[in-house]
Amino acid sequence: MRTFDELLNPADRALFPSFSVHLNGVDQLNITSKDKIEWTTEEFDTHNSFSLSITLDNAVAVDKGGGLVGIPSIANGLSVNENITLSGTTNYNGSENVVSVTADEFVITATYVAETFSGAETCTVATFKPLIAGKYLLSVTLYFLSITDDDNLSLYLYKNGSLFKEKDKEANSTGTGGLAGDHLTLTVIVDANGVTDYFEVFAENSTVNTSDIAGSTIVTYWTGSRIS
Repeated sequence: MRTFDELLNPADRALFPSFSVHLNGVDQLNITSKDKIEWTTEEFDTHNSFSLSITLDNAVAVDKGGGLVGIPSIANGLSVNENITLSGTTNYNGSENVVSVTADEFVITATYVAETFSGAETCTVATFKPLIAGKYLLSVTLYFLSITDDDNLSLYLYKNGSLFKEKDKEANSTGTGGLAGDHLTLTVIVDANGVTDYFEVFAENSTVNTSDIAGSTIVTYWTGSRIS
């Protein structure tokens, strides 16, 4: 066990990265069935282990056949099964899961339409990808807006594209802190290999209603730190 004095050493602190991300005051709208939370802003990220977004390259979409399309993005850092959201394109905007990744492109399932990207298009990633192996303490809080009593709310933590942990509740729409809504918090210790493991947060309102996730940095946030 490292002492507090040892952790004051910059070399030791570098072995215990941490991050905190939020939505920067902008609500994420229309949460229905396992929508990924698209974190937009880092409060801090001490080891560059949280990926918010990437840009596409000034190149063409590639028809891979069989309903697959290659999207140009050199050194994109994406992983197979990772959920992303493309925006700014003419033909490929929306949420997709990554099918495969190479050094200069990633492949999605889509109907091919010829398009040359300008290099200004973006791909929201919003994924935690720890670069040092170890145990990490992760804590996520989501505040659901636009709900009614007894809505079935869920917060999901995914690891490597699969459900890892889940928190559910029946909503109480009375709300707290001046907001009409309800919140869920999930705190868990995870093991990460520091190479291929990655984590994502999803939310769901499984009733007939749709919900919004409050953008307030006070009530919606995701934090994490290596603890061993």
